[in-house]
Amino acid sequence: MIFQNTSSEEFFETSMKGKASLLYIKEQGCRYCEFAEAEMKRAGLPEALGKIRFHECSIDQEPGLATKLGLVGVPAFLKVDVTGRKKILVGFESIERFIEFLKSETE
Repeated sequence: MIFQNTSSEEFFETSMKGKASLLYIKEQGCRYCEFAEAEMKRAGLPEALGKIRFHECSIDQEPGLATKLGLVGVPAFLKVDVTGRKKILVGFESIERFIEFLKSETE
């Protein structure tokens, strides 16, 4: 897959070093997560998106992560820009909407 497997703690350390990063949060056996992964792979990410570092972690391995981030479902994507600002997307509708999310400004 296009994502580097990591813990959320490692992700936050990396994202605080001034690099745009994306954390893909999934759950084992989630059909929506599997759909998102297939669509991202088919689209050829991350080549199309430049310098964003892609990471993934599983709520199966980090059960407190969903509560910590206030997630109501998976898949979820947490984007941190180079200044440390965060933006989250819960769910995966289409590759086009996902790319819009990645290119959008963080709040």
